[in-house]
Amino acid sequence: MRLKVVNIMMGFLLLLVGGLGMEKVSASESVNLTVLDFGANGSDSVDDTANLQAALDAAQKYRSTTITVPDGTYLISKALKIHSNTHLILSSHAVIKRNAVFGPMLRNERGGPGYTGDHDIVIEGGTWDGNGQALSGKHTFDNLEFGHASNVTVKNTNVLNDYGAHAIEFVGVQNGQVLNSTINGYFHDDNFAKKEAIQLDITHNGTVSYPFGYYDDTPCRNITIQGNTIENYSRGVGSHTTVKGVYPQYITIQNNSFKNLTDEAVDALKFKDLSILNNTFENVGTGIYFITVPSNPKANYSPDNPIVPIYTDNHYAINITGNRFDSVHKIPGRVGGKGIVFLGTSESSIEDVSIENNTIHHADGDGIYLAYTSQTVIKGNNVQSSKEYGLAIHHYSNDVKVDSNTITNNHSHGISVYANANASITNNIIRDNLGSGISISTHSSSNEVDSNKIGNNGNYGIVLYRWSNLNTISHNVITQSKYGIGVNSGSNQNQLKNNTIMGSQSHGVKLYGSSSNPVKSNVISGNTISNSGQDGLYLVHANGTEVSRNKVTGANLNGISVTNHSTAKLIKNKISKSKGHGIKISSSSKSFVGRNNSVS
Repeated sequence: MRLKVVNIMMGFLLLLVGGLGMEKVSASESVNLTVLDFGANGSDSVDDTANLQAALDAAQKYRSTTITVPDGTYLISKALKIHSNTHLILSSHAVIKRNAVFGPMLRNERGGPGYTGDHDIVIEGGTWDGNGQALSGKHTFDNLEFGHASNVTVKNTNVLNDYGAHAIEFVGVQNGQVLNSTINGYFHDDNFAKKEAIQLDITHNGTVSYPFGYYDDTPCRNITIQGNTIENYSRGVGSHTTVKGVYPQYITIQNNSFKNLTDEAVDALKFKDLSILNNTFENVGTGIYFITVPSNPKANYSPDNPIVPIYTDNHYAINITGNRFDSVHKIPGRVGGKGIVFLGTSESSIEDVSIENNTIHHADGDGIYLAYTSQTVIKGNNVQSSKEYGLAIHHYSNDVKVDSNTITNNHSHGISVYANANASITNNIIRDNLGSGISISTHSSSNEVDSNKIGNNGNYGIVLYRWSNLNTISHNVITQSKYGIGVNSGSNQNQLKNNTIMGSQSHGVKLYGSSSNPVKSNVISGNTISNSGQDGLYLVHANGTEVSRNKVTGANLNGISVTNHSTAKLIKNKISKSKGHGIKISSSSKSFVGRNNSVS
């Protein structure tokens, strides 16, 4: 009955405007409307879709329109469509609630090539309730959806209870913002796909960007996600679709709280000029996950009528600063558990990344993990109690600078360098890790490890192994690890210089299995080694090594021991207070002992 009365009243109002000479508002003016003027009533159980849509459609008559929705619960049974130059304000206790199975609750009406669809839209306040629990097992839906649009803002609102899709989707949006809002509640089937609370997508095809049309590969640009709380969802912010040679760009994600997510809090797929700043991540599947190729190959599209230039560029300009990660979990059967992940490929690598002043505690996997990620700065981070590596620099992640980080209490190595070159690891505090403090392995070359403080690690303070050559280990202070420094398994032409090694449980320096070619020998020079549990310096199957100007004191066995067919040049070393021999050379080892060694 209410709808009939409303229609009669609307007809009467139109008669007044047209027939009684009332002045019609000019299209050049701005107006304020309320949905009550169009018959919406949030105090009953009658569907308000037509009334709310009438208010939204009225905005087309004016230069700009503000529409208010008073307190109440407004039921809708199909998608609402908003137009350009509309500011929709829901009062703090206004709820728009899904009452049927259909597509998005709200979307912009008009698409267009590039960013030429609707523009200047603001959604503010109140609550958008997807009612996903009541609609579970039916068609998935987004709550709010905007495409081929510009200048779109969602702020100070609650977006709740989605089923199987996204709370907010931007697809081909320029100058979009989600500010100071709460997204909570995600319902799904047991075998659901991972979905983002806020998705940033590309207008590639009807699967990706329906219902906006114009499938011209328009990416999102100039997007700010700030001050929001996103919890009890699958993923937080990101995308799971890419188009080759097309890059979402100028994305800022800052001052948000991500909590109780089963999967990635931020899954950034080929985002350029990306800033992730001062967010908190608590009990999430992975904190930040940046990849260049989606895990589903079918979601890695070739371009189709792109409106933007297609190019390939590995320089991403990414800044991850000031974030806090606490409890990053791994669910059985799902990938996860890492704090920060950069995962490129040999064909699609990542360059130009800064990871600074973040705190990562209690990750089920690695604290920070890089693969095929080069020209990266990792500085001032605190990584603690990861169940795998504190920091993993793996798979051709070259030219990485690791400076002034604190890496402690991790269940494997503090820092793992694997198959890399030209890393600079300086001024870090690396303590109490169950593995080695720093492990450099598997053809890793020309890395520099300098001026770090390394203590109480379960294996080596620093170890080089598996054919890792031309590395320089210098000016480090290593205390109370099982071994101080190790060079093992065919690793050659490395320099161990001017390190201080104290209180090793076993050998201070151990070389095992290096080259027999003197030109490729390792150099151990200028180190101070004290109070080793066994030998100060121990060479076994290590050939051609130069040992010079080291100071070895208080070894529990021998100061320097050369054994098992090893050869070495011992020059100008000072050995004192060894409980065994000052210098011990086995009968099978042919070594040159210079006259300038001092044993006391």
